[in-house]
This record gives sequence, C-alpha cells and structure tokens, in this order.
Amino acid sequence: MFVYRLLERIGAGPKVLFPFYAASTYIHFIATEEVCEFKELDQLEDVSEQKKVVVEAYLLFLILGIRDLHQENIGLDLGNNLSIIDFYLPDTDLLLRRNIFDDFKNENRYESILKAHDILSEIGQEERLKIAKDALPRWSQINSITSDIIGIEMSELYEQGVKFMTTPPTDLVDGYLEDIKVNYTTICSAVL
Repeated sequence: MFVYRLLERIGAGPKVLFPFYAASTYIHFIATEEVCEFKELDQLEDVSEQKKVVVEAYLLFLILGIRDLHQENIGLDLGNNLSIIDFYLPDTDLLLRRNIFDDFKNENRYESILKAHDILSEIGQEERLKIAKDALPRWSQINSITSDIIGIEMSELYEQGVKFMTTPPTDLVDGYLEDIKVNYTTICSAVL
C-alpha cells in the first residue's frame, strides 16, 4: 500500500485509494485513478521517451525495490512523466543496496525477457547518468516522506478489523523507509 502512495507523491504513479472490503479482514484492495493519456512503454515510438521511461523505472527499481516493471506497467503520462501503474514488492530484507551506483551504471536487473531489458542494455553509462540527473531531484520527497502518508488510512482499516502483519501496521513501513532513504541519498550523492 505504502509504495503506491509513495509513487503518487513523487509523481511517478497514479492517484491511489485503499477501499475497505468488509467480506475479509485479510484482503486489502488498492484502487487507482486512470492515468490521463497513459502510454505504455510498448506504445512509445520515440526512442528518447523509451529510454527515459526505462532508465527512470530502473532507478526506482533499485531505490524502492519494486519489481514486475514490464512494458504494460510502465509508461508516460500526459505530462511526459514516468508513471508506474502496477508492480510488486518482494518479501525480502535485502532492500538496502550497498553498490546502488555501480548497479545503476553497469547492471541490468530487468528480466531478460522484457523489452525494458533490451532497451536498457543499449543505454550507456553517460546517458543513464544524464537521465538520472533529471529524475532524481523530482523525487526528493523520498527523503522527507514518513509513514504518515498512509497512516490515517491504515488506522481506519485497522479499526474496521483489517489485519496487518505487524501492530502497529506502520512498523514495516518505517523500516522500509529507512532503507529507501539510504538508497536514494547514496545514488543522489554519486549522480548529482
């Protein structure tokens, strides 16, 4: 839930809502508004737009630990900004990336079957860095964001009887936030 709201706040995802589902205390729904004139990666004909989407999504892949960033889940909105409309966050404690800058410059951790993998493979270090220099300042809210961005909604769901893995439900979010802030600060220090 938190990462959807985080992407919304930094301008890289749609407006998100978390409706209550009374039939279950374990199912959590996530609803998003339609992204105005969203163009999936596959629909982008301009090579520079494709590169922008792929590199920016890869940066967030590394910083936030999100996965499943295939050609239908990433694209551009009406304002020509990256929009990630779906993803998953794996259950892992290995979010902190010690070599995030090297991973960004030299690696390609997109699944090899994805179009994004092929596009990223063709983008050199210099071009990746240029795209990152434009993107990272737009996401500066990552450093100041807190679990409060979903705290009220999580509290309301908790009061309705929705069960979370931890009590209070924001405990996992706070640990995640610490890691992504380190990732973001580390990559910014190297790039900007």
